[in-house]
Amino acid sequence: MTKAPAISLSFQPLTRPVVVGAAAAIGLALFYLIGFAIRPDALSLDGLTGWQLVWLLLIDQWALECISIGILFGIVRGYAQWRGLTSVQLAPRALLRYALGFLPVAIVAFAVFNPVTQTLRFLLRHAPPYDTALYLDYFLLNGPLWALYGSLSVVLVGGGLAYVFAVSAAGQTRTAQRSRTSPVITGKREGSLYPIAIADVLWFEVENRVYYAVTAEGRFRLSTTLRALETDLDEGFVRISRSVIVNTAQVERFAPWYDGKYVLYIGTTEHVVSRSRVAALKQSLGIRPAA
Repeated sequence: MTKAPAISLSFQPLTRPVVVGAAAAIGLALFYLIGFAIRPDALSLDGLTGWQLVWLLLIDQWALECISIGILFGIVRGYAQWRGLTSVQLAPRALLRYALGFLPVAIVAFAVFNPVTQTLRFLLRHAPPYDTALYLDYFLLNGPLWALYGSLSVVLVGGGLAYVFAVSAAGQTRTAQRSRTSPVITGKREGSLYPIAIADVLWFEVENRVYYAVTAEGRFRLSTTLRALETDLDEGFVRISRSVIVNTAQVERFAPWYDGKYVLYIGTTEHVVSRSRVAALKQSLGIRPAA
């Protein structure tokens, strides 16, 4: 039986503000749709003026949900990094098992942060002196509300993973298309030799005087040095330190670090850019120096 192909996953898209905002809007829409279907009287918006409605939906609901979902997605990304869950086979069962692995994270994150969000919502809606009974009965110990928000947390984590799958698969498809006419380098792993399209390489590295090419499928040992690679590779690759050459097409973001150094990210892997090589990286990425 042919083994299903695997894709390398990047959780970086979940940190984009537009993604967090869109997820909060979708979650809010689902909240009201489900809430009105179950208890229309509990979510009635009757009697609210225009500005009160704007405040309720924009600040009390959407803004707080952006904070909650931003935290939730951050926890999901950190969990994936911690567990090394950065690739998955493109098979229904494998995808389902992978997604179910994040279910405990969604439940624990919700249980920890939902009381915080509900407390902030209570403080926004009510002025001192605070009604403790109302706070406990409606905001903190409201069983149906907990069930609704808990279900939405699971749905949003599932949706976030689906978005990660889609973006990562699309990126790998583009890389595969580029690699059809790409030069090839030979790598060795577990006693076997593998032809590797240069375009598929995420970065080259040296460790303990052994040279490797790193791809979405893993790390392959090379018989050439970084100095030789630096000479032979095209301008799409740039050396960022004594031990690493990166494929700039795979760089997701980079930012100043300290002492003139930068840090860049490829997937969930972080690389430090030497101060002396920042200019070359920026030039390779098409970033003009400030006037």
